[in-house]
Amino acid sequence: MIQTENAKPGSPDWELTAPSSTPTVEGYASHTSVNRGETIRFFVNTSAPTCTRPSTAWAGVQARAPGG
Repeated sequence: MIQTENAKPGSPDWELTAPSSTPTVEGYASHTSVNRGETIRFFVNTSAPTCTRPSTAWAGVQARAPGG
């Protein structure tokens, strides 16, 4: 299973290209990693009325959106 996952194409979309010096959203997760079916909670502070949380299956050269 790991070889199959690692063979999938990656994406650099997780990298910050121009990080803000005055962040408008801050947050952290209850866990750094979870397995399929486990629960992860996100704690977010933002001045925006809503926010969307994109996720990646892996951070690094082979990062990709889950289901991608």
